[in-house]
Amino acid sequence: MRAPPLRRILLRILFAALCCAAVPIMLLKQFQGLEGALGLNDKAAHALAFYAACIALFVVAPRARRWDLCLIVLATAVTVELLQQYTGRSPSLGDFFAGAAGVAAAWASGKIEEIRRKHRGLPDRREGAPDAAAASASPPKIEVVGR
Repeated sequence: MRAPPLRRILLRILFAALCCAAVPIMLLKQFQGLEGALGLNDKAAHALAFYAACIALFVVAPRARRWDLCLIVLATAVTVELLQQYTGRSPSLGDFFAGAAGVAAAWASGKIEEIRRKHRGLPDRREGAPDAAAASASPPKIEVVGR
């Protein structure tokens, strides 16, 4: 397996730093109610935000297991809700469940695509996956007709 190029590593670090910086900023009381300006209610905004966070992680870390990435985003959702009580905002179990629904939607869309690929007989796209290794290890069978 070859190492990823330096540019890709730097982009991943930059993305992680931006996400880490965005969480404390969005916890501030000044941002409470911002979703209303976008035409969303609070729960829809949570679901959309955590869906986007999951999809972004899927893109940034394509070789990581999606289930692990979803658990990281869910842990972030719990942390955000717990930290809200220290910033003058109230934690909400409903907000967590809305975020969890966004994570579930992101996971489900990836799982559906994986099932579709298997059904069509295509190898797993992830490098190093067991199905991809097995598919590339055996040469295709060629049947000679007419001899």
